[in-house]
Amino acid sequence: MPHFWEHVLWAFGQPTLDDLSRFVSWMNLVEASPNIRMPFIVLHGGNDRQVPVEMAHRQYDAAVNNVRRDLKIMAERDGGVELVAADNSTPTTNFIAGWVADVFSTTSAHR
Repeated sequence: MPHFWEHVLWAFGQPTLDDLSRFVSWMNLVEASPNIRMPFIVLHGGNDRQVPVEMAHRQYDAAVNNVRRDLKIMAERDGGVELVAADNSTPTTNFIAGWVADVFSTTSAHR
């Protein structure tokens, strides 16, 4: 997309990259997390250089009313340590699939 940043600015309704930076700095689910009641996982790359690991901990800590909440920080030995597991998505995808399978098997056992 040759006009990527123009599109991003348009999508978020911001006139400049500086405005966009200020606007997105507060974008997270922390404030909404207490309202989430379903199983919830916070998965974060341990070497994510764009979103600090602290944000994952804040998100997890705020999710106090979930039937189940989990936090996984992907370490070097796990793979997938960059933003959205850009360096190696397979371990992250496998972890998510296993988590979902466990949630469904646990949920169906309680019915």
